[in-house]
Order: sequence, then structure tokens, then C-alpha cells
Amino acid sequence: NVHGGSTWLNIRSINISGCNLSHKICELFLTGLHSTTPNLTALNMSANQIGGYSDEDDFFIPVLSPGKALVSLLKDNKSITDLRTSYCNMGMNTIQSLTNILTYHNRSVIKLDISANSLWWDEINVDELDSDRCFDTKAIYQIADMMKINYIITDVKVSAAEFKPWQLCGRKLYTPSSNHDGVEMKEDKRDNL
Repeated sequence: NVHGGSTWLNIRSINISGCNLSHKICELFLTGLHSTTPNLTALNMSANQIGGYSDEDDFFIPVLSPGKALVSLLKDNKSITDLRTSYCNMGMNTIQSLTNILTYHNRSVIKLDISANSLWWDEINVDELDSDRCFDTKAIYQIADMMKINYIITDVKVSAAEFKPWQLCGRKLYTPSSNHDGVEMKEDKRDNL
């Protein structure tokens, strides 16, 4: 059974990174996960064709259906805490749909890796003759808005940068090593000794 069954109920982690699965296989796979893996906590789909592929003329063909399947999975799944979809050829509209779900519907994902995707590229309005003008910054702004509203998510990796909010709901999550407070705390401990 391609869509799994009772044997998938105990699966906690799936890592199929680097498989370069086609967009059709990715869509089928993500659709299959939707109702068969209620206990899945970690999903690594990196380096698979969720967002599209290059044709024989090396022109990129956008595909939105696997991204929609991923968004649908996250809308209903309340157990995934770690989602990795780097190098998946996802464009601006897919990333916007994903971050919209994480902003308003999903409060389980803690770690999100969407690095090495084309966040700036409008894959819906792309035209082979006019592709250089299909740039937009909406996705990166929506990622920033998601991090302001979603109080659960603590790690967001975009391209080579990693964002970690210092505070959530007034609570410090961690103290960076370069923080001046950390230096003072070490000095106070030394004085107490």
C-alpha cells in the first residue's frame, strides 16, 4: 500500500534527504503521510523536488502541488516538531503558504529549515522571457512575521543564516556567548568563590 497503513502508526522520524525524488513522488509521499503518521515528529525532505525541476533546456519548471501537499500535512499534523526542506526548489509562493500555516494553524514545529530555496522567486508568475523580473521579497517578510507571532518555533534556518529569537513571551531562551550579561555572571560567580 503506497499510502502506508497501520504499520506507519509508530513511525517517529523520516529522513529521505538527498534522494532527488521527482515532484510527483514527493506529492504522493506527502499525501500518504497525511493520515498515516499521526506520531511523526521529524521529517527531513531536503534535496528533493518539492518545488519544481529543470527541463531539457535548463529552464526551471515550477510545480506547486507537492508544496500544497506539505502545507496540507502541516495544517493537520500536530506532532511534527522538526521540519527540514532545504534544497527543494521551493519558490516564494510555496514558502508563503508554508509560513502562513506555521503562523496561524500549526503550533508544533520548533525547528524549521527552509534554506537554499528560492524565497525571492515568484514561481507562479514566471515567464521564460521575463523571468528576471519575477523577484519579490514577500516571503522573507512573511517569515519574519511568522517568527513574531508563532511563539513555539525557536530555530529557523533560511539560506546560510539561522534565526533564533532571544525571547519568547518575555522569557529568555538562551544567552549568546557574546552577551555582556554572561560575562558579568561569570565575574559574579568568581567573586562569590
